[in-house]
Amino acid sequence: MVEESLTKSQETTTSIQTQEQCVHHWIIDPPDGPVSKGACKLCGEEKEFPNDLSYSWKEDNKDEIKEEDLFSL
Repeated sequence: MVEESLTKSQETTTSIQTQEQCVHHWIIDPPDGPVSKGACKLCGEEKEFPNDLSYSWKEDNKDEIKEEDLFSL
């Protein structure tokens, strides 16, 4: 009974996260070349992550920058 409740709870959480914007939990493959593949543990979305240390995360997410972040640029 407890096990069934946990499973239903996990399914509900997963369903909610895929319907709304997921707060990703990335699982990223080890470095092998210029990029590593990653997949979100929660929703399954896939993305490539650069292995270059000079890469700028702010530049990649410039469309997602919030107003309060503008003063820290």
